[in-house]
Amino acid sequence: MKTLKTQSPYAVFLLLAYAVFPLCLISRCIFWILSPDHLTASDIIVGLLFGLVFDFSLTFYMFLPFALLGLLPRRVWDRRSFQTALFALFTLEVSVVAWCSVSEVFFIQEFHSRFNFIAVDYLVYSNEVLKNLWESFPLGQIAAVFLAAAFLGCYLLFKIVPSREPRWAGRPFAVFGLLAFLLALAGVTEHPLLSTTREARAEFAKNPVHALFAAYRNNEIEYEKFYPVMREEQAAHLVHEDFEEDTTGLSENEGSDEDETSVIRNIKIDEPERRLNVVLVLMESMSARFMQTYGATESNTPNLDDLAGKSGLSFEKIYATGTRTVRGIEATILSIPPTPGQSVVRRPDGGQIFNVGEVFRQRSYKLQFLYGGRALFDNMGTFFSTNGFEVIDESPVSGVQNTFSNAWGLCDEDLFAAATRYADLAAGQPFFQVVLTASNHRPYTYPEGRVAIKPGTGRTGAIQYADYAIGEYLRAARAHPWFKDTVFVFVADHNASVAGGSKILPSDYHIPVIFYSPDHIMPQKRGILGSQIDVAPTLLGLLNFSYQSRFFGHDLMRAKTERAFIATYQKIGLLQDRRLAILSPTRKAEIYKLDDQDLPELTESFTVPSGQTIANPLVRTAAAYYQTASYWYGSKLLKNSKVFSLGINPRSQ
Repeated sequence: MKTLKTQSPYAVFLLLAYAVFPLCLISRCIFWILSPDHLTASDIIVGLLFGLVFDFSLTFYMFLPFALLGLLPRRVWDRRSFQTALFALFTLEVSVVAWCSVSEVFFIQEFHSRFNFIAVDYLVYSNEVLKNLWESFPLGQIAAVFLAAAFLGCYLLFKIVPSREPRWAGRPFAVFGLLAFLLALAGVTEHPLLSTTREARAEFAKNPVHALFAAYRNNEIEYEKFYPVMREEQAAHLVHEDFEEDTTGLSENEGSDEDETSVIRNIKIDEPERRLNVVLVLMESMSARFMQTYGATESNTPNLDDLAGKSGLSFEKIYATGTRTVRGIEATILSIPPTPGQSVVRRPDGGQIFNVGEVFRQRSYKLQFLYGGRALFDNMGTFFSTNGFEVIDESPVSGVQNTFSNAWGLCDEDLFAAATRYADLAAGQPFFQVVLTASNHRPYTYPEGRVAIKPGTGRTGAIQYADYAIGEYLRAARAHPWFKDTVFVFVADHNASVAGGSKILPSDYHIPVIFYSPDHIMPQKRGILGSQIDVAPTLLGLLNFSYQSRFFGHDLMRAKTERAFIATYQKIGLLQDRRLAILSPTRKAEIYKLDDQDLPELTESFTVPSGQTIANPLVRTAAAYYQTASYWYGSKLLKNSKVFSLGINPRSQ
């Protein structure tokens, strides 16, 4: 390091530019070579111009820490130790850009695309990905060569770039004037800048680092680009026909003028409505395997087992749509299949979508979402508030009593106490509450003395406490006047200990679903196959509500077909007739047959090139549902922008 020249903040900016721009240009050239799309001369010129915006954006974000350090006196900058630290930071940042550029080559080879949410998904499942890479490639040697090359390249840049400050430099504060201007330019997001140009040109314009962060921000994967597809109207028609068959006698949509590509339909039940209160409890990580009702050998959930086996209406073959809480919220509230990428709850445009709360709102119900933690986590607060719910969490303004809490917020007892309090405050107005618990989660801590297992010692104690809290909640609720006219719905948000898995095993998605209202719902067990997206239509069916639906789920009490949607972030599946169809990027489809232990055995695997007919009926059905759901969400057709009268066939409008 002795031979390094002293660098000023302005020289560091030049260093970053000299490193970033060539690396990004090289990545565009590689994409040009590997991409199957034909790029014209105008594509390349426009793509390079757009690319300059992203490259400047990246350079200035990388320069931000150096600009902040530029406020220090120059005598500090001239110290050898400080310059060594600058060199280390510079090398780290440039190495990240270089590593993303190299990694993207393999991504382009497999997916013919720049980084998208699939790459983010690989980061989510880092254990599986790193293990696969370690077993597939000599990562140790590759990393050593890469680090040596990065160090040498950065060292040479430090020696070559002039260190002298320009005359106009003046004070370091000048850095911030230029920085503020170009950070405003950096604020131009990918979508508005590239949405005006064709896809191949837009892909060429991106750089690997910006593409990766933009993918994380956008939170979704374009279904039509990566999965088996058919003509949009054909897919929508298949879904339409499936709905028609499944809701015979429940809809008034017949007629020659009917639009057979619309999922909007009128659900008509010729029985008096029951305007009961509803408390929907989303139970954190309450796997079916924890309950004796579903085969557990130990009695850890006596209260839930009593509800499922004796007192309530329970469903024995219901599956979660995903492996995280936001997927459970999406499925139960919106009743849509788990479209590829992140849950709609976390996406920037997840508000004002048709949801179960909207049906209650039309009947003057009070809508509330209660969570023991901070509702800003996972964007839950924004999602519920923009979809018509009052959000009540651990924040002081909520007035929720806190007797015990951990990193996730209030214990379940305090949360249920808050639900009871807000039910009392409804003062005769019907209410619909969504209550999201959290105690059955690491670090598994809860109030002392509630169960025999000491808090913080493992999952089993947390399961017992979560069940205990539910039992105490119901016992306390019975003393309130609203109890007899309330339906309690208990459904797990997802299974336990599966969030890091990238494989789809149906047993990892099996969850309890229980409806409890002793004065209104007859206790029974139902064996129909379904998933979380069926909870909302089933609830509304139990209340005899007639409404205009955009749900993709169906009423499990009246349904004639059985199917379940289950997925990871990028693998999406349909379970039906003990067969599982899994759709993956690169337009791949796999068919599995479930054995006696519900373990999937691969029977068929194939790809479906764009434009080719999907011959397998199970894959065709799966593709139709996921493609239509993605299209309706992306086209904002699930928004509450237009509501038709129940006396009008909405599909003819």
